[in-house]
Amino acid sequence: MQPASKPVIAGTTIYALAGSANRDFAECVVGYEAEIPNDLKTLLFDPQTAGGLLISIAPGDSLDFVQVMKAAGVSAVEIGELEHDSKPVIFVAA
Repeated sequence: MQPASKPVIAGTTIYALAGSANRDFAECVVGYEAEIPNDLKTLLFDPQTAGGLLISIAPGDSLDFVQVMKAAGVSAVEIGELEHDSKPVIFVAA
């Protein structure tokens, strides 16, 4: 999988960096490629900037889903994958 860059809404980083209990709680199950900057990691955990914007979809359906969303005028990118029975459980690719 070669996911696209993670889109970031302008101005959100300052709010996410103020603190994230979600990150403190769940980061133990998340891994990152070395290229993922710390401020983006924080945004991925922040419920105001990411929680309601992320969804899960079957790997074989992700490309079609992204195309359908874009055709509907909705910004959508694939950002990572969920690995069952592995550590980390969630891996965020660059």
